[in-house]
Amino acid sequence: VHAIAFDALGRHVALAVRVGTQWGIAIDGHVGDLWDGVGAPQMSSDGLHIAYAADAGGHWRIVHDTAAPFLVPGLVVSSLQLDADGCSVAYVVRRGNDVVVVSGTAVSPPWRMVRSLVLATDHSGGAEAPPPTAYAARDATGWHLVSNGMVGAMFEEVREVHLTSTGTAVAVARANGRESVVRVDRIGAWHDAVLTVSVGPDDRVGYVARDGEETFALLEDGQELVRSTTSDVAITDLALASAGKALWVTASSTQQTIVTPSGTFGFDRVIEGTLQFVDGRGTWTALVGDRTRRELRVVVNGRDSGTRFDWSEITRRLRQGDGANGLRNWVAAEARRIRAQEAVPFGR
Repeated sequence: VHAIAFDALGRHVALAVRVGTQWGIAIDGHVGDLWDGVGAPQMSSDGLHIAYAADAGGHWRIVHDTAAPFLVPGLVVSSLQLDADGCSVAYVVRRGNDVVVVSGTAVSPPWRMVRSLVLATDHSGGAEAPPPTAYAARDATGWHLVSNGMVGAMFEEVREVHLTSTGTAVAVARANGRESVVRVDRIGAWHDAVLTVSVGPDDRVGYVARDGEETFALLEDGQELVRSTTSDVAITDLALASAGKALWVTASSTQQTIVTPSGTFGFDRVIEGTLQFVDGRGTWTALVGDRTRRELRVVVNGRDSGTRFDWSEITRRLRQGDGANGLRNWVAAEARRIRAQEAVPFGR
């Protein structure tokens, strides 16, 4: 799933394919140039632009739409990102013992390590205005959240970097065995663990945290959405939409339940990270599991509308990072496809 990319509506798909001994990117089933190797493709939100890393004889270059591929010595292949309108790319390059982030024509200072590079999801500034960019970076002292060139405080670890719709970066930071949701210029409350972060389209930031046996969902401003005071039932996931709407998942030893403003929906399993809103009207989706049938399916607003998928084939790929992000995007694309089909009048 880490080598598949969709547009925002699920109408276009790009994926890595092998042809004989070579590799290419198939866009809606049509294979482009063949290479010795390719990286995971990135697609714009409208599906009209594509970018990926391609290897020719051990030399990696970036393919961006129909422009001539440009050689990037030292490219960290998995780091390539394309902004939402498809005009700009950002990536990480090795330079000696360090790495730098390249976004448009801007080059960052050198770092020991960079991870979780993200670009703004709704940028529309074109190639002349590189999109807001954020990432986690490590220097000789520790890890920092970096946003548009601004460097945040030092922590033992920084992970799960997100950008709000206005380009503000948030991430999970760890220090002295505790975790917090941080910005470049702000550190939030400290907890035993921060389990997940959710960013809403109205720039609200929420997260699920654990302190002792208690788990709870909070907004970044401290407003509490829900709390579980027992270890038998835990809050495990959270999704935010506009107009104050929120969803969360509670988990017990026998069932996982999605709690929504219109009711609760119980399943054998809700795949972590797939719960999300897919439009501004409050439509939500998730990938859920049926243990008896060993099947996974996409539900939309709690209704079983999607194709059934093999449990073991998908769950064995569920890991933090590119695979998890690819799975989340795929579930959203499937939900939008289902909604589009439901909107077509019968007989057309």
